[in-house]
Amino acid sequence: MVRALTLLWGHPEMNQYFEKIWSGRDPSLNLDPESMAELMLLAAIHQRVCPYRPAKSVEDLYGTGRWADTWKPARVRR
Repeated sequence: MVRALTLLWGHPEMNQYFEKIWSGRDPSLNLDPESMAELMLLAAIHQRVCPYRPAKSVEDLYGTGRWADTWKPARVRR
């Protein structure tokens, strides 16, 4: 983990690594609460240094057509 921090610090991929850690997707990264608190502090600092900007926006992925609204309720077919 220290190696990843030193290699990725200052790059947008570091934000993705932090998300991977606290999402629980990688069982090898189970940390005690004190360590997780420290990492969350580092993540907040890194977010200010290098803000996370997704490669594509939702509009780029889904467009702006009538089917683009992901929160629109589904229509019941009869």
